[in-house]
Amino acid sequence: MALTDAPPLTFQPDTQTEVDAAWRAEFRRRIDDAESGRVQWLDADEMDAELLAEAAEWMQPGEFEAEGSS
Repeated sequence: MALTDAPPLTFQPDTQTEVDAAWRAEFRRRIDDAESGRVQWLDADEMDAELLAEAAEWMQPGEFEAEGSS
């Protein structure tokens, strides 16, 4: 069966309830991990700068410049 032949996906109330419960459990786990110190909070701006610096080490000069910026 092709993807276009598949019936549309719909959430049944019990399915949505299960999805909501799973997300609540995941949020609780993540909060518990953060509060207990099992995970470390990272500053998004610092991570972006670090990732860009690492990427710059393997990118060719000008490889990912925005169109029209040269």
